[in-house]
Amino acid sequence: MTTKNNFAWGNMKITNILKALLPMLMLAVGAVTAQAGVVSTVYERGTANNPWTNADLTEWTGTASAQIDADKGLYFEAEKATHSLSIENLQVDEYALLTIDAVWFTGRAYNNSNTYLSIGDAITFETYGQEQLGQVVIGGSKYTVANAVKKNKNRDSDYWTIHAEINTATGVISTLTIAGQNGSPTASLELTDVAMPSGAKFTTLSIGYNRVSGSGLNVGLPSIVVKQETQEVATADYTVNWTDENDQVLKSDTRTSTVGNTITLASADVQDFTLGDITYIYDSNDAEGKTVADDNSTVITIKCHQARMLTYTVNEVCDGTTVRTIEGTALETSSVKVAYRRFNALKTTLQAEIVAAKVLLTENNEEEAAVRRNTTKEENIAAAKAELEAAIAQAEAALDSNMLNIGELEAIVQTLKAAQTTYTEALNEPDPETTGIAAMQQTGSAMPTVYDMQGRRVTATRNGIYVINGKKVVIK
Repeated sequence: MTTKNNFAWGNMKITNILKALLPMLMLAVGAVTAQAGVVSTVYERGTANNPWTNADLTEWTGTASAQIDADKGLYFEAEKATHSLSIENLQVDEYALLTIDAVWFTGRAYNNSNTYLSIGDAITFETYGQEQLGQVVIGGSKYTVANAVKKNKNRDSDYWTIHAEINTATGVISTLTIAGQNGSPTASLELTDVAMPSGAKFTTLSIGYNRVSGSGLNVGLPSIVVKQETQEVATADYTVNWTDENDQVLKSDTRTSTVGNTITLASADVQDFTLGDITYIYDSNDAEGKTVADDNSTVITIKCHQARMLTYTVNEVCDGTTVRTIEGTALETSSVKVAYRRFNALKTTLQAEIVAAKVLLTENNEEEAAVRRNTTKEENIAAAKAELEAAIAQAEAALDSNMLNIGELEAIVQTLKAAQTTYTEALNEPDPETTGIAAMQQTGSAMPTVYDMQGRRVTATRNGIYVINGKKVVIK
């Protein structure tokens, strides 16, 4: 008896413990697994069970002024501009099997205009007026709707019945069909197993049109039903290895994704990289067509090679003749910059012009001050001086810049020369109030005024470029 009672009590204790643990075990499994196979309605309008009502006009927001039409459902039209309506924040599960059934009133798309229906951020149905076509855009890929290429037939003011089945876990549209109502034959399209862009979402619905020209555009959505079936989704790890030319692993990364997903490498994965002081150059990878296996065994290999030191040769050619050859070595894929002699010569010329211009301004300050009787001449000198100062500032900025080319430097040199000429002519402009006096000529052997390339006045010269009496002189 004692043994039996103890055994019964032991059974009861174990049962109670299991009951207490059961909720915890269910939490460990997770909500997705527990609800797998459950079908729910995400959004439904325009059906017998859920007809369009005026309340929907506030749920759909945008730039259009919509109405509820007996045939066209949620509908709007306008003579000008671009308009759209959308509803957001639809509750779509991350691992859902989506089924979408809709009837879209394609509306009128004239001239350079188009109408559209967008489901999420990955699928858009479009009709175009000028091109007279209908198409579906999935990511960046376009699929033409058959028999929807004639004006006012099959495409314009047609009703397209749309059916789509989408696996949000794998990012694949397993089925997408379109069947039009107008014309013979009717508009049609059938797609299977189309991959969507990575991270595609289905939380929004939008209709609208883009008007470039034309009038009387309209669009409508008679009905749409979005349902989802939650599914149990398994995830697994996969490995990305970067290897050198000897198949030695340089670095490795473990990632997690849904079992069965097609693996797509990021752009950063296939770029050159540096480990320590060694640069590696990307060559190839074997990711194409690979999917995530459920046993964590999938491996992606990205092949690279160590950057090599390469020899380069640069030939400077003038009128078909090589006038200079520069040779050197540089790391593979690195950029090599070689100074062009014409460019350097222009920079030297520009530096000399700047010095000459500054000397010109300095030496004529007294002459400017002496011009007081002729207002017009004063104004001309002031304008020419301002122009010369601006040209000097532009030239000095050019010398400090590494972004200029030869053509730009030549233009700046010519601008500075022209500004000096204009200033000199303004100073030498005859005074109309003074007559009968010829220009005075200095005679004798007065000492010349000499400046070096830094703008300093000097009394002795060596080989180089100087500004003597306002003119550039090369002394050899």
